[in-house]
Amino acid sequence: MHERFQIKDFVNAKTFETRYKIIDLSDPTNPEVNHWYADKAKAETARALLLTNQLNLGEGWNRSLLRLQGALSTDLDGMEIFVGLNRAESEKYAETVSDSEPDNDLIDMQHRHREARTGYKVDPA
Repeated sequence: MHERFQIKDFVNAKTFETRYKIIDLSDPTNPEVNHWYADKAKAETARALLLTNQLNLGEGWNRSLLRLQGALSTDLDGMEIFVGLNRAESEKYAETVSDSEPDNDLIDMQHRHREARTGYKVDPA
């Protein structure tokens, strides 16, 4: 498995100044990595923070599409979450949504997530 976030160095041809940028290989449009760093140590610190704050989305998830749909956000601590869910629920949701037999907790999380994204409230009959 490859590292999702890589640090690339760029050298200015005129000044020979080196700047660093974090590249997200799984989501090139990720706005969280659109920063330049003059110091490699700062770039590595930012990369480590990204690795701990991002949800661990397994195979089958398209992070770019989720971002375009407005399905992902960050909580007050800067942790990535699914809109309408807290961090613990978001981690559980990411792990269990692909199961063939959803339980009541998963269905509840799906309804809250959909309501937060779209404003559509499911009527619990």
